[in-house]
Amino acid sequence: MKLAELREALIDEKVPLSAIMRRVKVLAFRLNSREFLSWTEKEINGYVWERDKDEFPNYRIIETYSLGDFSGYAGTQSRNMPIPTVGLPLELQEYATKHYVCEGVRALESLVEQCEEGTLKAPWPANTIAAISDKIYEHMNCVTAWKTVNKAKLEQILDTVRNRLLDFTLRVEQAFPDLGAEDLPNDMDSVQKVTNIFKITIFGDSNVVMAGAGSRQSVLKQGHGISVASVLQGDNRKTGLERQHVKTGLLARLISGLGKFLSAIGLGMVRKWFGI
Repeated sequence: MKLAELREALIDEKVPLSAIMRRVKVLAFRLNSREFLSWTEKEINGYVWERDKDEFPNYRIIETYSLGDFSGYAGTQSRNMPIPTVGLPLELQEYATKHYVCEGVRALESLVEQCEEGTLKAPWPANTIAAISDKIYEHMNCVTAWKTVNKAKLEQILDTVRNRLLDFTLRVEQAFPDLGAEDLPNDMDSVQKVTNIFKITIFGDSNVVMAGAGSRQSVLKQGHGISVASVLQGDNRKTGLERQHVKTGLLARLISGLGKFLSAIGLGMVRKWFGI
């Protein structure tokens, strides 16, 4: 695999990114860059949040919003209702408005191809829904919930990977003019140089997370999850804060009222003393 061949494939929109990534993997092996190879394999096979959350790329984090179906009294139902984040526990507010896209590039290409209505669903975990089902709308229970992801945002992820790989290829060609030969440089200095170019072009300075109405049948993975325990704990903390605020407010009103009462008594005594 020569860099010139990879560059031409990246420029050609007809060549799927998934096919290009296999060529990139060959190049990463030959360049002997561990970081480059690790990123390539994750883009091919997909990210696992529990394993990769410390190195999750920011270009795979997208803004979204959540919808849900609700049931009320006497069998009433409300579908595709927006889920406001104001009443949610703090741990869920970010989850409801952001989605961490973990699918590999081939899976993303397939989702984009199959999506006909322009949007996809990312279902909420069932345990999370059960933990907060009665805390979203008064007198209504959440039956199911999902995040709505725009198809164009998935296309943007694929385009970002392609463009950054092209940038990486051009920079490596510039740094190693003879890299098109069969014997690629794999000495320590060259490997470090390629790794630095990779980090700058693919991740940049701040592109890694450091701890990272729906369509018919198109469904995304849930991305990073959230435990029921953390939701309930956050809800309890919130309730405790509210109680503390109520107590503080009552105490403040009592002190204020007592101060006004004593002030009034004192003012009356002064007036009586001076015969006002």
